[in-house]
Amino acid sequence: MQLKEIVNRGLDLEGYTPVTSHVTIYSDIATIASFWKQPIRRRQEGRTVFYSYRDPDFSIYDGQLTDGELNALYKILSAIKNLKNFKYKEEVEHILENISVILFRTPSLY
Repeated sequence: MQLKEIVNRGLDLEGYTPVTSHVTIYSDIATIASFWKQPIRRRQEGRTVFYSYRDPDFSIYDGQLTDGELNALYKILSAIKNLKNFKYKEEVEHILENISVILFRTPSLY
């Protein structure tokens, strides 16, 4: 089975749109390695190549925003919702409420 087929099977199970290019997959692998500072192991057996995280407990789904990132996001969204003719005020308000709940549950922000 080809890499793209395996990736698309996983994406389909999670409800995501399938990828159409191998370049997208290789770009995503590079992003994981650089953005999350997570080394990717590449192992080749014959013509088959296997990719895995060096840390078997790592998952991009476990990544969380820091308190500083949440505060910055809150400030940015607050400014955006006050723009004239902004169409998504209710959606942004909902997001801001959720961020507030998270921020005020974090003891380090008291």
